[in-house]
Amino acid sequence: MPYAIFSQDKPDALQLRNETRPKHREFLATQSDLLLMAGPIIDDAGSGGIGSLTVLNTEDRVIARNFAEADPYFRVGLYESVVIRRWKQTIRDGERISS
Repeated sequence: MPYAIFSQDKPDALQLRNETRPKHREFLATQSDLLLMAGPIIDDAGSGGIGSLTVLNTEDRVIARNFAEADPYFRVGLYESVVIRRWKQTIRDGERISS
């Protein structure tokens, strides 16, 4: 069962996010075998990222934690909090795939 990583940015951190984005994307490109999905959490106005959601294809919590801590966003102190939880996909493209 995959792990989901929910990362919440510190307040007023959009500039740091934008400055670090190229290194973050380079990091993700090296992890394609582990990534199921990833993307920013956007504020209600749609004007910028306020966090990240990443789902990893691993059953090992240590691998998920190591991934989170190796992310350049984490390393520059962008995140206020990082929560790692097991995740089970039950619906894909509107269709139930699991109970």
